[in-house]
Amino acid sequence: MSAELVDEPHPGGIPTATRHRELSVLPGMCGPLHAFAATTGDWTWQTVGDLCGFDVCTAHDAEGRPAYLAFAYFRISSRGSLHPGSLTFGDRLSVDSAAHDAGRSSVLTRHRIRRLTPGAVERPTAFHPSELADQPRQDSLYIENFNAWVARRSEGCNADLLHAPPPAFRVSSLPPVPTGATAQDVWRTARRDGSLSEEGFEDWLPVAPAAITEQPVDAACDVNGVGLLYFASFFSIAERAQLALWRQLGRNVTEFLQRTLLDLRMCYFGNADVDSILRTETRLRHHPTSPRLERADILVRDVATDRSIAVASWLYRRPD
Repeated sequence: MSAELVDEPHPGGIPTATRHRELSVLPGMCGPLHAFAATTGDWTWQTVGDLCGFDVCTAHDAEGRPAYLAFAYFRISSRGSLHPGSLTFGDRLSVDSAAHDAGRSSVLTRHRIRRLTPGAVERPTAFHPSELADQPRQDSLYIENFNAWVARRSEGCNADLLHAPPPAFRVSSLPPVPTGATAQDVWRTARRDGSLSEEGFEDWLPVAPAAITEQPVDAACDVNGVGLLYFASFFSIAERAQLALWRQLGRNVTEFLQRTLLDLRMCYFGNADVDSILRTETRLRHHPTSPRLERADILVRDVATDRSIAVASWLYRRPD
C-alpha cells in the first residue's frame, strides 16, 4: 500500500487536506460486509490521526481513562457499478480521504474509493464532502463517518459511556464541516426518533410484517480489543436479522449475497456489555413500481436495559 498527504484548495474555496492511498483488496477486506466496514473504519482512524497529528489508538481523557474515537454514524453509498459486494481478491483501489472539524472534538471523515485500471497512474485528488450529496461520481464508492470521543464512566461497563475528548486532541488543523454536510443532523434525528426516517420512502410497500429476533453478543466474534462491542459487529448483527427474514420469505440465500448495496446508514447510540442479549426489529419494504428495489430498516435494542443502541437502513437492489 502506498499513501501520502495532499493539501489542495477546493474550487469552492474551502481548504481540504486529503490522505491518498493505493492498495490491493486482500481477503480480510471483502466478502462479509462487516469486513469491509472494519477496514474502512481503520482508514478513518488513520486519516484523523495523520491529519491531526495525534495517536488515536492510545488516547486518554482528562481523567486518565482510555478514550476511543467511537463511530456515531457510518454510511456506505454507491451508484451501483462499484459496491462492497463487487470487490474481490486483488482488486486495485484508489482511496481519497478527507476529514473535517465537526465540533466538540468530533470529526467528519469521508472516503472516496475508485477501482484502478491495471497500469493506470493515479494522481491524489482532494475532494469536497458535498460531492457525495451534490454530485457523486458514477465510478465511486463512498464512505462517510461521524466520530466522537467516548470513555467508560466505570471500568468494565460498556452500557454507560460518556463524551470524553482527550485534552491534547485538536481539530484546528481541519477545515470546518461545510454547509450541506448533514451527518450530525441525521444522527441527532435518528437518536430522537429511534429510526432513520427519510423523505421519498413513504409510499414504499411492506414485504412482510416486522420480524423480531434476539441475538446474544458473541464474545468470541463481536468484542474488540478493548472489550467494547465492535462497531463493525453491528453490521453482522443487522445482516443476520435480515438473513433470518430472507429465509422466512423462502428466498434463495445465494441471491442475498448477490444484492447490490446502494446506500447503507448506521447510527450508533451506545454500546452493550459482553454478556448482553440484543433484540433486532427488521422492517422490509419495496419500491411501489420496482419491487426488486428494497429497503430494510433495523432497530437494535439491549434487552436487559431496553435501550436503543443502534438503527440502520439498507437500500439495495435484488438480482434479476
